[in-house]
Amino acid sequence: MSAGPSASWRGYFAATVTPFNRDLTIDEAGFRALLTWLIDEGMHGIAVAGTTGEWPALERAERGRLFELARETVPAHLPLIAGCSAISLAETLRLL
Repeated sequence: MSAGPSASWRGYFAATVTPFNRDLTIDEAGFRALLTWLIDEGMHGIAVAGTTGEWPALERAERGRLFELARETVPAHLPLIAGCSAISLAETLRLL
């Protein structure tokens, strides 16, 4: 996901965690609240589904949903990094 031409790649970027509900689904409200708090605290960018975001524990659809929630929540002027790491190179390339 591109942050667009107005993005300023400087300062502090928050590597987000992925909150889960008791039934092991993504806590969407909690994730949005986390993003909003990080933005309100002055982060210069947000990284989703990286090593801090439990990427090995996420299904492909769950990652996609995190990215959707982040894009809906993070203002367009802030850089948003979507993690596409995987155990294998082939899976990493499928995630791009």
